[in-house]
Amino acid sequence: MKKIVILTGATGGLGREFLKQILKEDIDEVWAIARNKEKLDELRKQYGEKVVPVSMDLSDFSSIIELEARLKEHMPTVQYLINNAGLVIGVDKEHEGNLDEWDIVIDTNIKS
Repeated sequence: MKKIVILTGATGGLGREFLKQILKEDIDEVWAIARNKEKLDELRKQYGEKVVPVSMDLSDFSSIIELEARLKEHMPTVQYLINNAGLVIGVDKEHEGNLDEWDIVIDTNIKS
């Protein structure tokens, strides 16, 4: 059975640092999750075959269902979950009262 790491927010500064560090561990794969496929592909090129790019938007509940299905299909042992994905919006007049933006932040930062 494969030993994997699930790393969300993999393409950001902290995500890249988590990736570099976790690749030192005894694991088979890192499922690197982020929205930007090109950046994920760059991670794989830079850090090797253990990096499995998984392009999805965790603020969208269908992505959570997709990830669950992928886990059921492959049945790996999840050694670590590094839940690094997160969004921030400004607290100013532009964003005041915009519930759609806050829903996306809540869905990403809390629900996913």
